[in-house]
Amino acid sequence: MNPPSKNFCFCTLALGKRYRLMAGELAQDLEKHSPGTTLVICTDAPENFKSFSNVAPYKHVQRGIHRCYHDKRFAIEKAIAQFPIVILVDADTRIVGDIPEDIDWQPGITSGTTRGILIHGGNKDHQMRLACIWDIAKKLGLSPEQVDWTEENFLVVTQDQGKELEFLELWGKIGRYFELNHIHSGSGNAIGLAAAAVGWRFQQAGWQDINAVRQHFYANTERQRATEVPSLSFVERLKRKLVYHSRLNRARIVAALNDFRFYYR
Repeated sequence: MNPPSKNFCFCTLALGKRYRLMAGELAQDLEKHSPGTTLVICTDAPENFKSFSNVAPYKHVQRGIHRCYHDKRFAIEKAIAQFPIVILVDADTRIVGDIPEDIDWQPGITSGTTRGILIHGGNKDHQMRLACIWDIAKKLGLSPEQVDWTEENFLVVTQDQGKELEFLELWGKIGRYFELNHIHSGSGNAIGLAAAAVGWRFQQAGWQDINAVRQHFYANTERQRATEVPSLSFVERLKRKLVYHSRLNRARIVAALNDFRFYYR
């Protein structure tokens, strides 16, 4: 990879062949529309990106119990250690126009789609999810009415005197709390709670400038997977269940050892 020439980078998570291929297309888009911009990728096969001069690949093994939504934070963590401004996008993103380079990103977190965490459509009619939100907010000394949910497929995180590291640590901790309570979809709730806990409010300035040249295909929806991935056999489904319960039990033990009061009281 060439030495960084800019103060910002893109980052993404690419686990599995399909997402590695999409991340490669994203890297090509950036080479065309933002020459000199680095794409930091956390992936299970970093060797797949050796031929890309604009990619910084890092070995990553799934940490999520069932899915990898909260694993995105590791890509930000790798990137924010090298660049003051990090633009997180999903691997199933294409860049279709030139990336503006004169955006004055403010310290903290920038996101375009936000709403109150209690009234977000995925939460307001989901009693288990709401119960977790209230429990976590209480543990963090937050009022849920003052916390926002955000769509997590495009975020900008800018260094803010170390708060960004605290935010990432809390995101992981909160995300694990949701997982241990069998809530595995999305990470917008964990991001919102973590941001509020470090004193961040979601900002919008600049987000639309990047969004205007971004296309997101939502490849990880149930409908999309059903059309692209063959049905699993009984043995394959059994293997997945065994892996899931193994990860769940291991996570329960680690959580109890690391912070019993937060996770279980």
